[in-house]
Amino acid sequence: MIIDEGKMPRLAVTGWGHAWLTGRSGDRHDQTNLARALDEVIARGFNTIALDPCPHLIASPMTGIHLDRFELLPEARAGLARSVLVRPRRALLEVLAAVHERGLGVWLSSAFLPDSQARRSFIRRPRDFVRVWSETLEFIQREGLGETVRAVDFGREFPAPPAGWGAYRRIFHRHPRNPLPLTTAWSPSMVRRAEPYLLEIPRALRASFPDYLYGLSATTPLMAHLRQLDTSEMDFLDYHCWLNDDRQFQLASGELAGRLGGPLFAPLQGRVTGLAWRARRSHWYQRLDERLEEFLEFCRVRRLEPALTDGFVHLPRGGVDPGLARELSDRVVTRAVAGGARVVTPGRQTRVGEGRLWNDQNWILRQTRRILTGPGR
Repeated sequence: MIIDEGKMPRLAVTGWGHAWLTGRSGDRHDQTNLARALDEVIARGFNTIALDPCPHLIASPMTGIHLDRFELLPEARAGLARSVLVRPRRALLEVLAAVHERGLGVWLSSAFLPDSQARRSFIRRPRDFVRVWSETLEFIQREGLGETVRAVDFGREFPAPPAGWGAYRRIFHRHPRNPLPLTTAWSPSMVRRAEPYLLEIPRALRASFPDYLYGLSATTPLMAHLRQLDTSEMDFLDYHCWLNDDRQFQLASGELAGRLGGPLFAPLQGRVTGLAWRARRSHWYQRLDERLEEFLEFCRVRRLEPALTDGFVHLPRGGVDPGLARELSDRVVTRAVAGGARVVTPGRQTRVGEGRLWNDQNWILRQTRRILTGPGR
């Protein structure tokens, strides 16, 4: 898809992540379920699906011998609860063909899921990212499905794991399970090691595939670190804006205690979250608005297209009125569109077929129409 004048088209995004692959049973793909899921996406007004194409599995290994059969391993941070056998090349072609048939597009972003061959551990240097993404885009184009691609997030929440798993040790000299570098200031040497990823990867991908836009996604903690880095080669920045990243909200909602209490604590935490939200709604709005405006201003100064393809609020299982997610979505969508964002999701709870609000089709339609028509319409 060729972008006119470097401008991002208006995209109403629903997430699918890796569920298109891991949520289906290996060789026993159910075409009827795939068709129904995509038809439901269209019925809710979305024109784009954010999905993880698993580029480290699509690309050939350094040996050059490719086998399209992998065992993915559980990964809590990426939301994969169990091992699953997959055939990513075959499945990706099936999904993209169905997406193309319906006139939908895909926003590519990968968490580099772990597999039994430890393929993600070899994605260490900028050239490694370029190689796996180039082979993935070439594979998609070779099959005549290149028009489905809207943009490429070459490092989901980079350099945080799981996407930054292989690069993390190289940049920070720490094991990827050590979160300290993500929560403290970076030294000049860390900045020097991280910056080439933001410059070399999009530059190389654009040289080979000039029809797409390239960028990164980031959470609130990562935004502060991005301010230290040169982003001049990136086309967009995708902000995964979570109310839960607010330390005050974590304390007030019982989220920190819930991490220690386990699943038995979830119903109680749900009630605490609802009480905390209602008691200080205007305060949480203000803090969220401030972070969103900082992000939009950062994009204006850096000449980046702002995007919000994920985020808003994580809710504990049970005991929470989904109205909280609906209210936050109304607020963020309104502010983001008014601030110039052309790529927006109504929130995590409107992921394909699995969100708490997915069945509220009319409400989602109103949100997607606001995204696609722009401010003041």
